[in-house]
Amino acid sequence: MAGKTYRYSRGGRVFTSLTPLTVRQLDTALVKAKAKTATQVPVYDSTGQLVGLVDQDAITAIAAPMPPAGQKPQAAAPAPAPAAAASADQAAEAVTKSVFGATFRDDGASTRFVKAVGNTEDRWTGLLKSIDPRHGVDLQRQVAVSALRFVADGMSSPNAVALAKRLGLDVASAEQARQIRLGVRR
Repeated sequence: MAGKTYRYSRGGRVFTSLTPLTVRQLDTALVKAKAKTATQVPVYDSTGQLVGLVDQDAITAIAAPMPPAGQKPQAAAPAPAPAAAASADQAAEAVTKSVFGATFRDDGASTRFVKAVGNTEDRWTGLLKSIDPRHGVDLQRQVAVSALRFVADGMSSPNAVALAKRLGLDVASAEQARQIRLGVRR
């Protein structure tokens, strides 16, 4: 026995669902549907005359475009980094800046977050207890922003938070080791 089907019309499109949808869910579905539609691009012949339009997805490149007469071909530009890699780089940079120059307590609590004992949450709690308050607040803020970046790139929220905390732990651990190596411990 089939369940009830809900039909919605929004933005000139019809959506069906087995569950009732909120206005926000409908708006999201509309945005996704519009994003999936192929964009039309112009097609020119060899003399430069417009021949027509075609779906961008239907175009298959078979060779690199020829340079104008008298010019040497240029080397291909490197492909841009994927969004996820760019977000990870930005997250690492922001977390590193938030921990740089932090003061770590020297009562044994500071080594709890460095050692791989316990889970990420235990190590994170140890780090927050051992770092000075100013850097601790900034670190928490940057880890939260990093987690939001990871979620925006498609990662699930729990995984994004865990990854951002592990990033914070690794960076803080490296900063503490750097301070010990340079004799900067306060």
